Amino acid sequence: MDPLKVSARMVINEQARAIATLEATPLAVHDKVNILATLAGVKPACSATLSTSSWHDHEAPLTVPSDDIEQVRHALSLASLASTVWHYRQSRGSKKQYVVEFFVAKQQQVVDQLVSAVHAGDDRKLGHLFGFPKTAVEAYITGTVIPIRERARSTADVSEEHMLFLQHMISQANAEDEVRYLPNYAAHVYALSPTIYNEYVAKRRS
Repeated sequence: MDPLKVSARMVINEQARAIATLEATPLAVHDKVNILATLAGVKPACSATLSTSSWHDHEAPLTVPSDDIEQVRHALSLASLASTVWHYRQSRGSKKQYVVEFFVAKQQQVVDQLVSAVHAGDDRKLGHLFGFPKTAVEAYITGTVIPIRERARSTADVSEEHMLFLQHMISQANAEDEVRYLPNYAAHVYALSPTIYNEYVAKRRS
């Protein structure tokens, strides 16, 4: 038996296990899409969150179940993705919420860059690490983006379905160029998990 074929089969099986585990996690489907895109190499890095319901000051604090956290960790480990995990409480008025945030990339060095950019509030660096087009990032920083309600639902190159995978603002000057990557992006997500792809499209259309 060819050892190279055996090795390739093992890699495929391991990836299938990782994706099946990811599909079963309690992460929001848009976070699952971002993790798949990072795994496919069409997105340098991403973040994903688990969170509790909100509670008031006079109510008992909530926490994210440890089993849920471990399930996400396990999926990332099976996919050979590096990650750093933050645990924190966030407040909105009198309401509080417990959040577990995963910063994810193929290499720990990239994860560290993402964490550093979040700490610094560096929108330009965050846009780069999330794989957003440079002109779209600059337009976001300068306030020259197209309002969401005014964006085209499709273009000559991008179908309405593929436009659902747009996760960043687009500029007034280069809108069509900035969405041209979406068919390839969506195709990579579908190739790894038709289940997550279809769930995401259905949720965006609902």
